Amino acid sequence: VLFLDDLQWSDPATVRLLEVLLVDASTRGLLLIGAYRDEELGPEHVLSRALAPFDTVGADVVALRLGSLTLDAVGALLDETRRAARPATRDLAVLLHLKSGGNPFHLGQLLRSLHAEELLRIDPVHGGWDWDTEAIRRAGMPDGVIALMLGRIARLPDRAAAALRLAALAGHAVRLGLLARLCGETPA
Repeated sequence: VLFLDDLQWSDPATVRLLEVLLVDASTRGLLLIGAYRDEELGPEHVLSRALAPFDTVGADVVALRLGSLTLDAVGALLDETRRAARPATRDLAVLLHLKSGGNPFHLGQLLRSLHAEELLRIDPVHGGWDWDTEAIRRAGMPDGVIALMLGRIARLPDRAAAALRLAALAGHAVRLGLLARLCGETPA
């Protein structure tokens, strides 16, 4: 099994490798799972063009479209996490679903932020998670994943925030050596 995420950012060489893996007889036992965001692929994207002929070469391609999580799915996630019944998690599920819009990435980031702020904590007695929904509501959560991430960046130590700003100026990918020179630091 090979799982590749964020294929919307794949380059032609990566897509070519996927094509070879899917049609090569020696890889017939390979289950290739690729995840990508439909909205980021236009008809001219290298991945869009490559996906079209897979059906004609004998590759068994199944497309699963995943949407936003429902309120029930968010509730089920919290039930499993807390090891509790729905009434105990209902209020938090409603709040998190409202804030995240059911976006799984945003939901995960919200949960991480709540944990970092100690509003979501492990209950050593019951072995699950515990929280105070009213304290979470009072603390306020940013609407949207961008606002959430900006809030996280704002809480970084000054040196880390400065390094992050310089890294952003250097482009979408920056080598450690270059970032160290920009910061006036050593790579270590």
